[in-house]
Amino acid sequence: MPDYSTLTSQINQFKTAATALMTNANDPLNANELQLVGAALNQMGNTLGVADINNATTDAIAVINTAKNSAITAFNTGTNGTRLTEVESDVSVLEGKVTNIEGFVNTNSVQYTTLQSTVSALQTSLSTVPLSWRIATTNTTALNNERIFVNQGGITVTLPFSPTLGYTVQIKDATGAAATTNFTVLRNTEKIEGLAEDLIVNVNSASMTLVYVNATRGWVLT
Repeated sequence: MPDYSTLTSQINQFKTAATALMTNANDPLNANELQLVGAALNQMGNTLGVADINNATTDAIAVINTAKNSAITAFNTGTNGTRLTEVESDVSVLEGKVTNIEGFVNTNSVQYTTLQSTVSALQTSLSTVPLSWRIATTNTTALNNERIFVNQGGITVTLPFSPTLGYTVQIKDATGAAATTNFTVLRNTEKIEGLAEDLIVNVNSASMTLVYVNATRGWVLT
């Protein structure tokens, strides 16, 4: 391959000569002279090693492609290639599972919403169901819909705090001796029959149901 240390100067010299020939108005180039210019261009290309450069570039590309293909083949048939193939397979499986999970979540989201609605309706229904009767022998606080046998004189039964419309409490004198040993129903900040007073039970075998109405009436006896 030729020495390219003077490549720039040689190209510039040729450009100067070619320009002078092409721009001479007094002596335009004829066909023979054009052929000579073409031959000179070809000779300059060979002199400058253009063909050598093209061939070397082509050879280098071929070597690179061969090395690339060999590396790909070696990788694919080696341990890492096997692992990559397994990873790709695992990824495909996981993608399928993710799709299934998304479908499951979407389906169950609808079912969960339906279940929430059902539970809310059930809670509403249960809120009106009276609790089982229980016996109170010491001071106690009643719950909504609770039913209490008072089996000890002198104790207190405190009504639920912050009740809402329809709260209900049933109370029964289980001893049958409330006239002798009273017990007290504490209003717990609300009124009873419109009065800001606790209810003293002093009638033997008294039985009552208290239902909450509003802040004005409070608990009323039914």
